[in-house]
Amino acid sequence: MDGRDALQHGLLNEAARSQGSEMLWIVLAVCAVVGLIQAGISSARVSEARPGWTRVSRRRSLIATAVAAAVLLIAALAVGAPGRVSHGWDEFKRGGGAGSGAGRLGSVAGQSRYQLWSAAVRENSTKPLTGTGSGTFEYWWLRDGDTDETVRDTHSLYLQTLGELGIVGLALIVAFLAAILAGGGRRLRAASSRARPQFAAALAGFAAFGVTAVFDWMWQIPVLAVAMLLLASMLVMPPAEAAADEGERAALSIPLRAAAAVAALAAIVAIAIPLASTSALRQSESDARTGDLEAALSAARTAQNVQPDAAGPRLQQALVLEAQGELPAAAAAAHAATERESTNWRTWLVASRVEAERGRAAAAVRDYEEARSLNPRSELFQR
Repeated sequence: MDGRDALQHGLLNEAARSQGSEMLWIVLAVCAVVGLIQAGISSARVSEARPGWTRVSRRRSLIATAVAAAVLLIAALAVGAPGRVSHGWDEFKRGGGAGSGAGRLGSVAGQSRYQLWSAAVRENSTKPLTGTGSGTFEYWWLRDGDTDETVRDTHSLYLQTLGELGIVGLALIVAFLAAILAGGGRRLRAASSRARPQFAAALAGFAAFGVTAVFDWMWQIPVLAVAMLLLASMLVMPPAEAAADEGERAALSIPLRAAAAVAALAAIVAIAIPLASTSALRQSESDARTGDLEAALSAARTAQNVQPDAAGPRLQQALVLEAQGELPAAAAAAHAATERESTNWRTWLVASRVEAERGRAAAAVRDYEEARSLNPRSELFQR
């Protein structure tokens, strides 16, 4: 990610798309190399018997683990590990960059993670149980952040969830991960010796995703999230023989099947609604860029009908109505957007501009001051 700042901070501009394409090819190349290595190992295992020296008894493995732990502890004390850890923690908290190239490997600089995480904790303190709302960390950081850096995410799934969705949201995510890990552990122990490596790899991959999400925004990359869910499905599936025995004993009752179908449909609807609204909003933006304001307004209203509580469709309507010269209607739409997303400085700034165009100076100044209070470090408000 070195040198790819736009992608690193989750932006949606052209630079981020270009950097994302570069990273995609790098990831594909790495996956291809790993796949070839794995294919070679699997081929060797099929063609030749497993060497005897690779078979270690449980007793020997425990002894080797204990000896290795003791050696590592002694070595850590010998090289002054406690002092190095303290120094590394201070370096992490300072929030500087990790350098470039190979220098990153020897650095523990947090790249503002400590500041981002602290801001998420402060965000949660305002509404501990339910949080400030999904996607609101970006606005919280603009007002409460410790640096001028533009960010959208906290680089931590758990702390961002804590800030935006509160203790309830964090508890749901932790419960999901814990259930998969517990089920995967049981599945691994019950697996045959032949199948155990596959389940161990699946459990390790799932755990790696969960651990990585502590300090980075890997959950924002769809392919990784999908891969994690596929691994999770493998871990919670019952063994084939157990499923067959269960099927012979009794099939799922009709009420349970109906409940599962209803739950699945509800999940699909919950996902489809914001997607449909976003699609209509993007269409409105595209129509506005081409100058077709009537179509842009129609698409924005469609987005509002799909998701009435969202601020984005109303803000888009305000912009289109402003371009059409319908200033009273534009002001009403802009203020409706501020009511639904009061921490977004952009809605207040648009409302201020429309009120100024209407000649309502007092209202324009009031909205402008609100926008500035939500994004005090922006260059827009330093002029």
